[in-house]
Amino acid sequence: MPKKKKVSPNKEEKDKTADSKNMTPLHNPKGSVVLSEPNRDITQLSLIEQEKLKRNFVTGEEWARQDIEWLSNSSINLPNFLWFMKYIILKEHKRKFERSARMEWGKYLGEWGGLVATGYCNIDQAWAFIMDSYKRYVPSTVNENDGEMNEHYATFGKKMLAEIVYQLLYEKQDGETIQLERPIHYIIDGINVMWTGFIDIAYVDSSGILQHWTELKTSYPSAGGFYKKDYRDKSGEIKLEGSRIWKYPSTPNEPKSFHLSQMSIYAHAENVLGDMLYVTPKDSRLFRHDDYAELQWDRLKSEMESIKDKAMVRQTLLQMSNDPLKIIKLVPPEYDHLFFKNIEPEYKQMIYDIYNNNKKAS
Repeated sequence: MPKKKKVSPNKEEKDKTADSKNMTPLHNPKGSVVLSEPNRDITQLSLIEQEKLKRNFVTGEEWARQDIEWLSNSSINLPNFLWFMKYIILKEHKRKFERSARMEWGKYLGEWGGLVATGYCNIDQAWAFIMDSYKRYVPSTVNENDGEMNEHYATFGKKMLAEIVYQLLYEKQDGETIQLERPIHYIIDGINVMWTGFIDIAYVDSSGILQHWTELKTSYPSAGGFYKKDYRDKSGEIKLEGSRIWKYPSTPNEPKSFHLSQMSIYAHAENVLGDMLYVTPKDSRLFRHDDYAELQWDRLKSEMESIKDKAMVRQTLLQMSNDPLKIIKLVPPEYDHLFFKNIEPEYKQMIYDIYNNNKKAS
């Protein structure tokens, strides 16, 4: 598919997305799962049940008896002990396990960037909603700087939002419509539960047929120490003594391996390869699948084999017993794992207690 030459938006295009004088009336967004249903479980279960009927698929007993009706890319990379805790033993707490300013801002900018790109609102309106939301965020207790990071992200968030909108609209071809949060479903042979997810940005033709798609990833600075004296940076800006040092991320040189499980599941589900857009406060980079081996079929098929292997381990464990507390005796905890370290202290303690009590009981 030929791509348009990248040029700066003209004045008229800027007005459509950013000029507060041309405020478009808000209306119900089409296909936005995040905004209309913050807890995706209800939406996903409904979609899964419809898809199971359509495909005559029955969830395996080993999964169903633990109330697992689907798997997602976000869970496959968890260590097994944490997956059992988050999705089975402590499943009622799973959405409270972790939080961070980075995660929240990723949701804000991803969701509202898509809504601006589809014409639901303009950038000023989106930013007003984001400003209202970010003030309500309760900082994580894991990172003592999380609240300060949340405030700092508000100083450049609107610029990132504008960049996201620009990039999403730039990829849109004549005759295409942007579909947000496009649901996908996939069955891996030998795994007795369905996979599901939502493509961030799907570009469909007038018949609703998917033409190409993009997954958006955003990165944010972390809090460092403090300047010991006044400092002039490369841009000429003076950093005062005692002010915070912010460590800004750069865009990667290639798609990150951590994201390839998601790209593999989505590509296999749609039989269409996808692209990746990385956006930071200072730059952005789009990786088109045509240009990077990581996003082409050979690599994604290899990734799918790894996904299947991980899922098969969990399926085998689930087949051993109805009681997850018996199963986790075979799954040692990995308390040094980064994912565990990011969990809020009260839920870490719950996990410690479950493992310790389980050990005493045996």
